[in-house]
Amino acid sequence: AEFGAQGALDRVARDPSVGGGRFAPRWAAWCPAAEEERAHRLGIRVVVPGDPEWPEGAERLERPPVCLWVRGPASLQEVLGSSVAVVGARSATAYGTSVAGEWSHALAGLGVTVVSGGAYGIDAAAHRGALAAAGTTVAFLAGGVDRLYPAGNADLLTEVARTGAVVSESAPGCAPQRGRFLTRNRLIAAFSAGTLVVEAGVRSGSLSTARWADLAAPGGRG
Repeated sequence: AEFGAQGALDRVARDPSVGGGRFAPRWAAWCPAAEEERAHRLGIRVVVPGDPEWPEGAERLERPPVCLWVRGPASLQEVLGSSVAVVGARSATAYGTSVAGEWSHALAGLGVTVVSGGAYGIDAAAHRGALAAAGTTVAFLAGGVDRLYPAGNADLLTEVARTGAVVSESAPGCAPQRGRFLTRNRLIAAFSAGTLVVEAGVRSGSLSTARWADLAAPGGRG
């Protein structure tokens, strides 16, 4: 706000670590106008704290996101106010995916937004269950919202973005690196009113989501 968008961009460009460091090739090839046009074409917007759409929950995180990139028509403030995260193992059993789908279908039918991470297994079943009930579902991704991951769920995530929202704190173009999945999990927990872990192994990332939910809950340890 102090420098304005163009002023801030100019200051970044003058930073030797950007213009002359390992980011130099990427910076030289970057075209703000092209990125803006692409975001507009894909229906991507950025939401920051203080915006009417900024959802509740970030204040309970020790390191809240500085912004959220959103792809889809749903207003985060509206749909996440009454929401439940349904998460679990990628290598889920048939019983697990069935339970996730049934619970999500029932929740969506009651007007509750189903939140998940867009992954294979339980996540995909949760999104499909909500969509089958003509409800709202939101997917938090580890990479940019223009890179629907995993690729095998691209059609599903496209439908989520068409009717609900696909969200990330990583800017468009960012790859879904391993560390970003764990930080993504804290957003699923913080921005959901409750968390349901359907099926998860001992080392499953879904358990980290449950731990984040405990920390981010009012009166929690975080």
